[in-house]
Amino acid sequence: MRGFESEDPILRLAGLGKRFGHADVVKDIELTIPRGSFTAILGPSGCGKSTLLRMIGGLTLPTSGRIEIDGEDVTYTPPQKRPTNTVFQSHGLFAHMSVHENVAFGLSLAGRPREEISDRVADALKLVRLSGFEGRTVDRLSGGQQQRVALARALVMRPKILLLDEPLSALDLKLRQAMQEELRAIHLDTGGTFIFVTHDQAEAFALGDRLIVMNQGRIEQAGPPGEVYARPRSRFAAEFVGDANFLTGKRNNGRVALDIGVQFDLPGPDGMLNLMLRPEAARLHTAGADSREDGRISVEGVIKEVVDLGPFAQCRFDLGGGHHIEISGIPRTMIGEIAVGSRVSASWPKSALVDVTP
Repeated sequence: MRGFESEDPILRLAGLGKRFGHADVVKDIELTIPRGSFTAILGPSGCGKSTLLRMIGGLTLPTSGRIEIDGEDVTYTPPQKRPTNTVFQSHGLFAHMSVHENVAFGLSLAGRPREEISDRVADALKLVRLSGFEGRTVDRLSGGQQQRVALARALVMRPKILLLDEPLSALDLKLRQAMQEELRAIHLDTGGTFIFVTHDQAEAFALGDRLIVMNQGRIEQAGPPGEVYARPRSRFAAEFVGDANFLTGKRNNGRVALDIGVQFDLPGPDGMLNLMLRPEAARLHTAGADSREDGRISVEGVIKEVVDLGPFAQCRFDLGGGHHIEISGIPRTMIGEIAVGSRVSASWPKSALVDVTP
């Protein structure tokens, strides 16, 4: 499956695959990454996202396909000779070295002049807001500071592509959110190309201006995060990127009959249907309110559960016949009117339904 195209791609993957034994971990990836983008690769554990990242960085050799960076074939180029650098979850810092020595390590190996090393390390530490920490040893740093040192060590090499393999997953929630802000700021400051692997949907949306959803070694969908969220192309993408309700039914001559007992016109091929509805797209209507509006689908049901989330609430709405939907984003002003067991109506625009039929 193809990913998003760019007039100025810095990375191009063509037919890229990786097999371990008899298992195809990454399968026939066709993808281009725009220069200067922040691309988040999202998917469950074992879907192949880290293997894909390692192949881009040269840490794992592909079984098939081609990797091009800036038009140059680097498929079998060793990692130290690629214009990439990788930051891992484990940091990989040298505990016995100072912050300066850790950040300077790659430049020292490359034989750069001492003055250049000093200037570039100072610039990298300033970028990650660690100026003044040069002489401190790594074991005297917090987890967030260690992660920033790892970022500085990668950035000091001035890679064309910075690869990040779940670098924030070991941090607690507040620190992870703070580091997300750091990464966004660093990306803006450098104007570089970042590729970030995560299994956390909120993190992918917080960081990425491009999103790749992977499943079982393949790209399920790729594009801007808002587009992937609003118009998923498969049930997997719909379920993995956010919460979703699924309504089944059948279409015949442009007329849809859903199993929940409503009918409406919706052009498309005849046959069985699986439609996605995001929980926030549905709206509750209390007793006496008219939910019948042009372009909206209206149903009646019973409130089975209400969860008060502070600024808003969500509920489980039973439609009868074993069918139910989740509704979110309910205003606080309505919480007192939607007691469990009350019979109310709900509606949503027909345009909110997305066909994810296999």
